[in-house]
Amino acid sequence: GPRRRIPAADIIHLFRPDRITQSTGAPWCAAVMLALENLGQYCEAELVAARGAACNMGFFTQSNPDGFNGDGVDAQGTPVIDVQPMSFHNLPPGADFKQFSVLHPTTAFADFVKGQLRKVSSGLPCCTYSMLASDYENVNFSAGRLEDAGFKEDCKILQTWLIDSLIKPIWKEWLPSALLTSQITLAGSVLPFSKLTKFNKPEFRGRGWGYYDPEKDVAAYKES
Repeated sequence: GPRRRIPAADIIHLFRPDRITQSTGAPWCAAVMLALENLGQYCEAELVAARGAACNMGFFTQSNPDGFNGDGVDAQGTPVIDVQPMSFHNLPPGADFKQFSVLHPTTAFADFVKGQLRKVSSGLPCCTYSMLASDYENVNFSAGRLEDAGFKEDCKILQTWLIDSLIKPIWKEWLPSALLTSQITLAGSVLPFSKLTKFNKPEFRGRGWGYYDPEKDVAAYKES
């Protein structure tokens, strides 16, 4: 449909400022976008190389210049054959095969990917490596609990920021309009606009989390 200009005063441009006088926001992943792009290209290159390693690649040599045509020729007129993983071919008399080995995937692949994901997770808010990569291989209960505790504290800060910066301003604009248009009812009765002050006392609560060990955690809270 046709575009319609919306005044800036009617838009909530929500972002977390990183410096004084900042007037526009930046994506939270801006600091790690290059690392993610490089990681994606590296994984693609490893995949292509691994597929090549699964094929019998090499070069054909001939003592007799005639007698081998392959499955066709390339743009330079060189005979080629189509190969599939774990496939073998008969060579014509006078032809020899020189193998070309691609040693992939390399043993450093997993460590490199982990290193890059750790770098990415450190540049994202409310994000740990284990959560980002779904990798809990070397995480014990104590380490996982410590990591999760820090994650939850960061989330609480973001929840408070979201409530104060977005939800409350929306509520402030929505409630008078809803009361004036009789959109709010209680037990079948329309709430009057004259009681705006009474109704305009909202309490917003962020999402909570369960206990790791309910019995021990509750006992610890009682003693503290």
